[in-house]
Amino acid sequence: RGISTKSELADLIENLGSMYLIKGIFELADKYYKEGLNFYTAENNLWGIAYGLKNLAKYNIKTKNYDRALDFCNQILDKYTQPNDSSGLAMINSIKAEALYLKGDFKKSIAHAQLAYNIAISMDVAASVRESARVLHDAYAADGNFKEAYKFYGIYVLMRDSLSNNKTEKETLKQRLENEKETERVLHEKDLLIKDSEAKRKNIILIFGGIGLLVILFFSGLLLKKFRETKKQKKIIE
Repeated sequence: RGISTKSELADLIENLGSMYLIKGIFELADKYYKEGLNFYTAENNLWGIAYGLKNLAKYNIKTKNYDRALDFCNQILDKYTQPNDSSGLAMINSIKAEALYLKGDFKKSIAHAQLAYNIAISMDVAASVRESARVLHDAYAADGNFKEAYKFYGIYVLMRDSLSNNKTEKETLKQRLENEKETERVLHEKDLLIKDSEAKRKNIILIFGGIGLLVILFFSGLLLKKFRETKKQKKIIE
């Protein structure tokens, strides 16, 4: 299926931006993130606009433009996040908290990270719990509150390992299912070979059986002919 809307094209372009961000090619990451956002905006795709702004916020954190990152976060929170979008609120507040922490505003960072953490806990969004707990640990440690920093570090490690184990379990399950499918395929092919072999064996039996029957009929005919000739000769002698 081809690309039918500008938003679908924007999805691909945003993915390119993320790929270049991971590789550290920031100029291209910025270029593609902005292009993707323009396509979302052209269709007034509010979710897409928020997604594009979120990517630009993370890009600017990566490139240490913290004020610019905060501006993108505030745009999302002010215009594009719905009150019932708990997952989105948790994610953006967590990103904003990280930008504030890296900027050195630890108190505000803690406030936004705590908000993100509370939302994530209430909605059981494990990834957002992990990320907000990580920022809370960093911000509390930088602010000198080591007791809270230690607490949230424990939560972060717990959620990190839990998500990692869950991912491992999913991968293990996927591999097991693939192995089961492969086993079923092999057994199916084996059954087909057995059935094919059985069919060939039956055909061979039928062929040889037919040949045997023809041989028997042939010799029976010869014996019958010989018997008649012998009987005829006896009558002549008599």
